[in-house]
Amino acid sequence: MDNLIKKKKLTSWQIVKKKYPTSYVAGGTKYDMSDFNPIFLVASAQEGLRFVKENQGRVIEIEKNKWEELPDELVVKQTLSERIYSYKDRFYLSVQNTTQDGQAIVELIERKRRILLPAAPWYRNIDSYRSGLPVIISSVVYIFIMMSALVSCIGEDDLDSITPDDSSEVLQALDPIEKPIIKEIVEKPKLQSTRLGDIEVKSLKNESETENLGDYAFISTTKNKITSYNLIKFFVKDISKLAGTDYLLIDLQDGTALYKVAGASMLTYGPYESGNDRLSSKWEDIIVDPTGETVIGELYDGIDLSRALFPNIQEPEVSEPVEAEPEVVVETPEVVEEPEVSIDTPQFEFFANCTELKAVHPNGVDSSHPAYQSKMDRDKDGFACD
Repeated sequence: MDNLIKKKKLTSWQIVKKKYPTSYVAGGTKYDMSDFNPIFLVASAQEGLRFVKENQGRVIEIEKNKWEELPDELVVKQTLSERIYSYKDRFYLSVQNTTQDGQAIVELIERKRRILLPAAPWYRNIDSYRSGLPVIISSVVYIFIMMSALVSCIGEDDLDSITPDDSSEVLQALDPIEKPIIKEIVEKPKLQSTRLGDIEVKSLKNESETENLGDYAFISTTKNKITSYNLIKFFVKDISKLAGTDYLLIDLQDGTALYKVAGASMLTYGPYESGNDRLSSKWEDIIVDPTGETVIGELYDGIDLSRALFPNIQEPEVSEPVEAEPEVVVETPEVVEEPEVSIDTPQFEFFANCTELKAVHPNGVDSSHPAYQSKMDRDKDGFACD
């Protein structure tokens, strides 16, 4: 029966994850990989980034890079299931970020390196495109069609009935038709309420603010709402409201803000200038664990503890000294035992016959008495001379 039970075969990802249980593991590629077999990215904040592959249950390490060995700037592009990074207009690496581990690796890469958004498509740089020329052309075509329809409605009979003397009527009939005013209706996005404040979707512009590169979520709130309880509830119940945005920016209205990109449940805290779409610099990473219901802050190197929003310091507990109560000694009087008075009784009495015995014991004696003799117990009932 035991031979019929087959062990479940582990997947390649499970084999790699078993070897690196404390690191994040996700599929991906790198620019200089000559082997086209599937490889995996193994990342941790301390050890950097590894590229490995699995072959018949064995994990083979292809390359290992520390974070400082990666390029300082990477251009990012997001597809349906992959985060693609380029360096100097060439592909550098990609991460499959459809899993939690993949999102965590993306978060680590974009924390350690400066990330740039892709440049705008070439056709958006054409002056006529930016000036709205296609809209003007379509409006002119629409007006021409409307004028043709109105002229056709007048008909030939109406034109024949006009006499030469009625020149004013002819001119009135041929007056140009007013151009219809075309108004573009822009729907204001609905604000979604969260534990931290209302979400407003804003457009991400390029440096000249002429092109829209995407959307990001913006919350204007105060620092007293950034509590451990509210952050945990936000990542449990409100995180889905960020769908369709590239990142989240929370303005604390005191010259600081929180910044979060897609991926792990973590925010970055630092200085912020109102009106910008990024932090000026980074002070602290705030890691939220909704499952364990914990919030931990990790300061960047060289940042003073006074700037921490969630200082991760455990101070020793100071307990007040407890005065020992005086021991109450209860004295108990010693009990003096009185000496036992023993009455010596004769251990043996001898009587020659019942007459002598009854003189001392009128009722006779039982078999336990020292004066008992079996010859005086005639009926053998255990009593002598009764």
